[in-house]
Amino acid sequence: MILKWFLLYLPHKIGVTFVYMTSKAFPKIHTLAILITIVIIFLVIIWPSSEPNLVVIKVVPTQQPFQVNSKVEFYSNVQATVNETNSIESEPDFAKINPIEVKKLQNDLHQNTDIELATVPKPVKAPIIITVKKEDTLSHIFERSGAGVRLMMNLLNNKSIKQTITPIKPGEKIEFHFDENEDIAQVHLVHDAKYSVVITGIVEKKYGIEQRVAKSEIKTHFKSAAIELSLFGSAEKAGINANLTAQIMHIFGWDIDFGQDLRQGDHLSVLYEQEYINGESYGNGTVIASQFFNKDELFQATLFTDSSGRTDYYNQDGKSMKKSFLRTPVDASRVSSSFSKKRFHPVHQTYKRHTGTDYAAPSGTSIKASGDGKIIFAGVKGGYGNAIIIQHQQGITTLYAHMKNFKRGMRVGTKVSQGDVIGFVGKSGTATGYHLHYEFRVNGVHQNPETVKLPKAEPINKKYLAEYMDHANFLLNKLNAQRIAFQQMDELSNSQEIL
Repeated sequence: MILKWFLLYLPHKIGVTFVYMTSKAFPKIHTLAILITIVIIFLVIIWPSSEPNLVVIKVVPTQQPFQVNSKVEFYSNVQATVNETNSIESEPDFAKINPIEVKKLQNDLHQNTDIELATVPKPVKAPIIITVKKEDTLSHIFERSGAGVRLMMNLLNNKSIKQTITPIKPGEKIEFHFDENEDIAQVHLVHDAKYSVVITGIVEKKYGIEQRVAKSEIKTHFKSAAIELSLFGSAEKAGINANLTAQIMHIFGWDIDFGQDLRQGDHLSVLYEQEYINGESYGNGTVIASQFFNKDELFQATLFTDSSGRTDYYNQDGKSMKKSFLRTPVDASRVSSSFSKKRFHPVHQTYKRHTGTDYAAPSGTSIKASGDGKIIFAGVKGGYGNAIIIQHQQGITTLYAHMKNFKRGMRVGTKVSQGDVIGFVGKSGTATGYHLHYEFRVNGVHQNPETVKLPKAEPINKKYLAEYMDHANFLLNKLNAQRIAFQQMDELSNSQEIL
């Protein structure tokens, strides 16, 4: 009622009043014009629009099951529109509704009743990972994983796979990976952080092998150590691992007798390359340059690979660090008795000639062939106990006595290379403690193993010498700079401690 009054009577009242007032003030022609203008405005305001009325349409999805598969995008668009139109039922936003599009969506909903029911994908079963133990066999691992021995036999029937995955070693991992049907799809043999083998095509029985190598980076490090009581102890204190120390001993082993020549105050410096995988160190590192101050004499060595592929350590002049023979056939040992023409024998309690050098070492310590050659004796030899004699070139023979036992395969006729392990330290024969008795003979004449002049190995090929000198100078200069900086820091640290 109030609305009707505002729309009909109020304008009429205002109009009459306005005409009466203007008739007094204006001529009749002016009054008529004003009246016509008011009527036009009134009609514009209250007259219905010629555009069609908008009706809020609530879209109701079909009751037939419909799902997502290949028509995911269609359903998403429809559902979004339905939600949007439902949400504006109480307060319609006419700008967002197009009746033609809504009608089209209604038709699409009824026409697409053949959409398949959605299937929620199953989660893939987590892989089974087994770490190989010392007593494990491949069949035990396949049984324990649930894969079964039959699958193992099928894999081993493939020669390539058999050569790749056998033998297994303690510490390796074998992983069994599954597909969505919980069938074994792949078997991974993880050797270590860098190398792994993947056997594929198991479900289809079309076996394949993938060799995988993890991406790694190489970093160069410097270490320095002053010799105190022992080489290994001093190196470990300086952060040099045992493997690097063994490399250093091997590099300088032809010139330095580490069992007898070391002095307190000797010093070693080393540049080595360390490999990293995902930020974690891999392997023990490789010495690329090293210096050793022993009894005021400087020994230097640099690793170099020439264009022919030959890799070796050479000194600053390009001469090989190798000799034809190792100076000491036992690592981590000490000289307990030297070569002597007259030595008091601890067992016979008399003075006798000692024709070799005794190296005291723990029972079971590895004994190495001091040079390339062929075994001409392996067995029990009187007071020598278990002994091996190796024939070398240039009329040289070496004897290794009082051994605990021989390495498997060491027999008469076996060819050995310098550094090969031939047996282990013991006290067989006439011996009072664990040690190696080592003899060096030239044309049957005993020589002092500690002082005999050893023939040199081949120097670097002359056509690679200039390239090597540039390479060696670069590494040795870098090593010297690092060593000087290290010594300065060490001296500064000591002076601050004194203050």
